[in-house]
Amino acid sequence: MGDQEISPSLIKEENKSYLEELQKIETSKQPIEVSLSLIDVLVRDFLTKRFHISKNSEYDELVDYFLQKNKPEIATFCYEMVYALYSGEKNNQDSLTTLINDLKSLMDKEQNTITEKKSKNFFFGLNKIWKKPLQTARNQQSVSKQIKKFIDLEINKIQPK
Repeated sequence: MGDQEISPSLIKEENKSYLEELQKIETSKQPIEVSLSLIDVLVRDFLTKRFHISKNSEYDELVDYFLQKNKPEIATFCYEMVYALYSGEKNNQDSLTTLINDLKSLMDKEQNTITEKKSKNFFFGLNKIWKKPLQTARNQQSVSKQIKKFIDLEINKIQPK
């Protein structure tokens, strides 16, 4: 599995799907706490699929994990999630907007990193012959149906006026 590659178009589709769900959360009129819990669910699904980590991992554990994997941006985002979820301070709309923008940036950066790695490969044409692209199930390349359904149900609950 180490020498197989994931198609950049599949990564773009995956990120688009996550960004669409994030957009739903951002534009919903849910209370900040509900939006934050939906972001938490979405982030866990994204990290689980992208980096093959356990959904039950704590964000403080993930900070250390991503620092060891030389992914400081993801570690920083995980720290932001720890702070937002567990600091005890009341979150406001500005902090939620910052968190959402950071997550969008993180997803875009992950997509660009994979695309750049593939385009920098000098023998790209030969690699296509020697390596088969990693074929993954469609449901592993996008937001889980359960996660989408959960987000949609939460957003479509009676929204505050």
